[in-house]
Amino acid sequence: MTSVPAMSAAAQQLDRLQDDVGALLARLVDAESRWKPWIDSASPDNHCSATNLVHYWALCQADLHDVERRLTEFGLSSLSHSTAHIRQTLLLLSAAIAAMRGHGWIPAADAALPDRNADDLLGLVGTGTRIARIDCAHDDATAWKALAAKARTAAAATGDTCLISLDLGGTKLRTGPLQPGPQVVRLRPTRNAHGQVVAAGRGWLTSAKRPSRPPEPGLVTLPVDAKWLAHRAEGDELLLRDTRGSKRRLLLAAAAPGGFVVSTEKTTYLGTGTRLKAGKKDSTKLGELPAVEQSIPLAAGDVVRLTRDCTPAPVDDDQAPRIGCTLPEVFGNAAVGQRVFFDDIVGGRVIAVDARGLDVRIDRPPHGTAKMRAAMAISLPDTDLPVSALTDKDLADLAAAVELADIVQLSFVRAAAEVKRVFKELDRLGDHELGVVLKIEPSLTDDQRAQLLLTALRRRRVGVIIAPGDSALETLHWCEAAHLPVIDDID
Repeated sequence: MTSVPAMSAAAQQLDRLQDDVGALLARLVDAESRWKPWIDSASPDNHCSATNLVHYWALCQADLHDVERRLTEFGLSSLSHSTAHIRQTLLLLSAAIAAMRGHGWIPAADAALPDRNADDLLGLVGTGTRIARIDCAHDDATAWKALAAKARTAAAATGDTCLISLDLGGTKLRTGPLQPGPQVVRLRPTRNAHGQVVAAGRGWLTSAKRPSRPPEPGLVTLPVDAKWLAHRAEGDELLLRDTRGSKRRLLLAAAAPGGFVVSTEKTTYLGTGTRLKAGKKDSTKLGELPAVEQSIPLAAGDVVRLTRDCTPAPVDDDQAPRIGCTLPEVFGNAAVGQRVFFDDIVGGRVIAVDARGLDVRIDRPPHGTAKMRAAMAISLPDTDLPVSALTDKDLADLAAAVELADIVQLSFVRAAAEVKRVFKELDRLGDHELGVVLKIEPSLTDDQRAQLLLTALRRRRVGVIIAPGDSALETLHWCEAAHLPVIDDID
């Protein structure tokens, strides 16, 4: 009797991999069944994207570390690179494993890619196209129309395209103000590794009452008396003592319409009221300079107090750091142990709550320090706040968006219901072309992300803003799975 040779270890591993990939494909089918109503509600143009997003959700529910490792050992593609075309990647992997087992190459059928052509993307953001963003938290529809008209006129004059984006005000959940810093600016020369000046520090000397735009970007504006300025000439030198008492000179290096570019080869600190001397009896004082933006440095283990009081908080008073919170509902609903994030950069957990505020122990970033500033977006993913990201005013402002904008932006979206409200109002207004961009809350669950993005795909032109922070890459993967264009928020 002839004995059958034992199957090699490699063949056994390939058989196991084939079964595992088959099980993952079965997961995709189950997921499509579970999410079928959501997939069916997507725009026809986005049906493929909605299906792939559901496939991504299915993979997120499985522990893929072992499968990933074994695929890599055989030189096969990692599933982490398959986000945009999950089913097709699994079918190709299955075919490759079958070929390695000696069963021949059986190529998978081509997967249909989303029909998102250049015109669609141009209608949303456009490669290289400038976008004029109008914040609906300020002014009114009349002012927005004027701003939009100016932007389009300027674009036409230069031959460029300029899309108009209206950013809905939304519910304001942000840190309160900090006390302003000193009204001081710094002119600093650039030095090489030997300490030699290779570029002078520069500023823009202009009229305080009618300031002119600097002739080049990055120049600090130095406002002075217009009559005194009129007697100056290119090449003049101004003598001064800076805010540290150091003697300094400013050279009027170049004349330009409305003022002079000044330069210095020594670091110079200028403050409101600093006296500039062109001669013994020919001097003036610098006008109002912007206050230095203050911040609170925080490291892991520090405790910061969020307060109902939104008066400007001190920064250098040797007391425990505190800052206001603009939404009173936070204090009646947040509980000990819940997470709090600030711009998804600083984060921690609530350790105490009382009538006046709550204390947050910082655990993000885990190393080094981060700066807490005024007007940072606050996110409480574990707290059930009785407020919506969308206000009645936002719904009313959608009418202006339909009339004058190409894009409307909604920030701090937490639930699919909020997206549905926007779409319902746009349908009522008879609009189906306005691009909708969502800035979604960080730290949502997989189900929450899937529901929110599947709802977004009901509209043909939709995108997502991704804010910097620890969850940015994760959000990017979800958007890639949904075939959604993304915008980096670099404010």
